Amino acid sequence: MRRGFTHGRAMRKLLAYPLCVLLAFTLGYLLLHPTLRMIADWLSPLLGSSFLTLIVSAYLTFGDPLAYRELLLIWMLTGILCGVIIRRRLGGVSTAVGIYSTISAFMGLSLYNIIQRARELGLMEGGGDLLTMIPPLPRGLTIAHLMEAPIIGPLIERITPLMASGMPSMESMRELLSMLITNILSPILIASAENTVIVAVSTLIGVEVGKLLEKALTPLSEGLRDRLRGGAATAALIFLLTAAFPSPVIQAQGEEVYVENLIALADDVGRGYIAALFLDSELSIGDIDLKGPEAEGLLASVVITHEGLMDLLREVMRDGGMELGGFAPSSFMELAPPTLLLNIYLDTPLEVAEERSSSIASAFSKQLDIQLHRLLSIEREINSTEGPERIYLGVYTSSASVDELADEYLSLIPSNRGGLAEAAVEAYKTRRLRESADGILLYTGIINPLTLIQYLPMEQLETLNLTNLILPRVEGGIGVSGLIGYWRRGVHSPPDRHTLSLDDLLGAEGISFSPDAEVSNLLLLIMNTTIGAPIYGKLYTTLPLEKPPAGMMVETLPRGASIPASALSATFEASLPPEIRVIKTVSPTIVDQGEEVTVTVIVENLGEESVEAVYLNDSQTAYHYPLSLEISGSTAEGWGGIEPGGSRSITYRLTPRAGGIYTLSPAVASYRWRGETYFTVSESVEFRVRQPPPHAIVIGMLIGLWMDAARLLDTLIGGWGTEVMQLLTIGVIILLTVQEIRNIRRWLRGSSRP
Repeated sequence: MRRGFTHGRAMRKLLAYPLCVLLAFTLGYLLLHPTLRMIADWLSPLLGSSFLTLIVSAYLTFGDPLAYRELLLIWMLTGILCGVIIRRRLGGVSTAVGIYSTISAFMGLSLYNIIQRARELGLMEGGGDLLTMIPPLPRGLTIAHLMEAPIIGPLIERITPLMASGMPSMESMRELLSMLITNILSPILIASAENTVIVAVSTLIGVEVGKLLEKALTPLSEGLRDRLRGGAATAALIFLLTAAFPSPVIQAQGEEVYVENLIALADDVGRGYIAALFLDSELSIGDIDLKGPEAEGLLASVVITHEGLMDLLREVMRDGGMELGGFAPSSFMELAPPTLLLNIYLDTPLEVAEERSSSIASAFSKQLDIQLHRLLSIEREINSTEGPERIYLGVYTSSASVDELADEYLSLIPSNRGGLAEAAVEAYKTRRLRESADGILLYTGIINPLTLIQYLPMEQLETLNLTNLILPRVEGGIGVSGLIGYWRRGVHSPPDRHTLSLDDLLGAEGISFSPDAEVSNLLLLIMNTTIGAPIYGKLYTTLPLEKPPAGMMVETLPRGASIPASALSATFEASLPPEIRVIKTVSPTIVDQGEEVTVTVIVENLGEESVEAVYLNDSQTAYHYPLSLEISGSTAEGWGGIEPGGSRSITYRLTPRAGGIYTLSPAVASYRWRGETYFTVSESVEFRVRQPPPHAIVIGMLIGLWMDAARLLDTLIGGWGTEVMQLLTIGVIILLTVQEIRNIRRWLRGSSRP
C-alpha cells in the first residue's frame, strides 16, 4: 500500500514538473513585456531563437513581480497548478522550487547556444567583427521604452547616477563596486527571492485546493474505475500511451508679452524647414507657478515630441560617409525617445535642483497626460563672463508619440490670438504638416530669455541682428510653444533657379500677423555654405531693425498686417542636382519562417533634368544576417540614365530562417550629373518573422541539449555518442511507461491510492 502510494506521488511530480515548466515558459512568452520582446526580435535573427529563450527566462527569473502584475500572475498560476497536481506540501514546494530553478537554468543553456552560434559566425575571433555584425536597432526601440521595461528600466535608473558622476579614480573603485552591488545586483536578487516565495506560497494554496478537489471527485473516480475494468481498460491505456507521444512540432514674470515667429529655411542641398516659435507670458503649463520656488534658478524647461527628425540626422551622417558598412553609428539614434523633457537650472544645489526638476516634470506629465521617467541628472561647472557657475541638467523621457500628444501641444499654441499661431495650427490640423512633411517636432515649455542669450551659442542670430526680434528681453520666465517641420526636398528646383515657398510648404493662401503680438516676425532664409558669403532672405516684421543684415530684404509692417501668398517665397540660384530618390520596400512585412519576402528597390528622378550612368547597389541588404537570410535574384543593376519623371527598379527575394525583426541595409544609387558623381541612399526597411510557439522553443532547446550530450559522449568514448544517447532515451521511456502501466492497473483494481 505504502509503496504504491509513493509511486503515485512520484508520478504526480513527474507530471507536474514538465507541465508547470511549460506553463510558466508559455505564459512568460505570451505575456512578455513589449520592449523585451522587441529586444529579442532585434537580435534573434543573428543569434538564433536561444536569445528569445534567454530574454523570457531572465524576465521570469529576475523580473519584479510586485511591480509587474503579469509576473505575479504567472508564478501564482504555476504554483497553484503544481500544488493541485501533487497535493503534498513538501513535495509540492520542492517541485515548485525545482520548476523555478529549471527556468533559471534555461538562461545558462541559452547562453551556451548563443556562444555556439557566435562561433559559427566567427564573432569569437575578434571584438571588431561583433560590432559590425550587430543589426541596426529596430524602429520603436527607444530609451523611453527601455525605461519602462522590467529589469532594464530599474537598471538604467540605478546606473545613470553612477555615470553622471564621471570616471572614478583608482581610490574610489572599491566604493564604486560596492555601489554597483547595492544598486544593481541587490534588486535582482530581491526580485528572484520574491518570485521563489510567490511560487512556493501559491503551491501551498494549490495543495489545499487539490485535496478538496480530490475528495469531491472521489465518487466520480470510483465509477470511472468500475467502467474501465475489463476490455475498455486496454483501449483507454493504448489511447493514453499514444497521446503521450505527440507529433513533432518543430509661464512670465514682469509685463505681459506675446511674440510670434515663423521661419522658413532652405539649406545648401535643397532641404526645407519651417519653425514656429511663440512666446506668451499668459501661457500656463500645468500647475507651474513662474513666481514659485520650482521656477527659481530655472534657465529653461522644454518638452519636445518628434517624429522623422532622426531620419534627417541619419541622412546627414550618410552624407558624411558614416553610414555605409557594418553597424551604423546613427543606428543609436533609434534610442532617442519620442518625447523628451529637459530641465536646466543655474547655481542651484543638486538636491534642490532635483526636487524642483521633479516638480516641473510632474506638471508636464499632468498637462500632457503622460508619464515622464527621469533618465539622468547631471551637475557640471561651466565658465561664463561672470566666472565659474554650476549648471544642472535633468532629463526625462516618455514613449508617447506625436499622434498621441498632438492635441495637447496644439492646445498650448495660442491660435486664439490669430496670426502666425493660427496658420501653424491650421497647417497641422489639415494634415499638411503630417502628410507632406518628412519630419515634425512639437514643443512647449518655459525659458528665461535674458539668461538664455548669455549661455546658448547664437552667433548666427547675432550676426543677422535678429536675437532681439525673436527673443523678447523680459525678466524671468516666459512660456514658449511651437513646432518644426522638415522636408527632404523643400524647394522647387528648375535648372539653376530654386524657390523656397512658404505657401507650398504650409498650404496657406496668405498669412496675417496677430493684432495681439508685441512683435511679429516672418523670415525666409536661404543658407549659403560659402564662408563669408551673405545669407539671402526676406524678413517681414513689426519691429524695425536699426542695422538690417546684408543681403536681407526687410519690410516693416503694422500689427495685424496681412502678407499675400506672392510674397511668401524666395528664389535663389544654386547648383543643386535633380532630386533622385531611392525607395526600398518589402512585401509582405510579416511572414513565417521559411516564407519568401519580395524586396523592391526603385530609383526615381523627381527633377527636371536627366541623370546619367545610374547604378543601383543593394548587395549589403542581408549583411547582418549571414546565417538567417537566403537571397534569390540580383541585388544590383546599372542603366545608362534616367529621364525626368522616370524610374528604374530591381526586385529580388529573401527567405528568412529564424524569427525576429530583420532590418535590411539601405540601398545605394550613384549617378552622374553635369560631370559630377552623386550618391543617394534609401532608408532601411524592416520586416518581421513570427517567432516559433513556446513549446517548440522548449522542445528545440531540449533537442539541442540532447545533441550536445551525444557529442560529449562521442568525445569521451571515441564515437557512438548518438547511439548511446538513443539507447539511454529509449530505456528511460520504457521504464516510465512500465511504471505508469503498473500504477494504472493498481488504480483499476482499487488496491492503492494513486
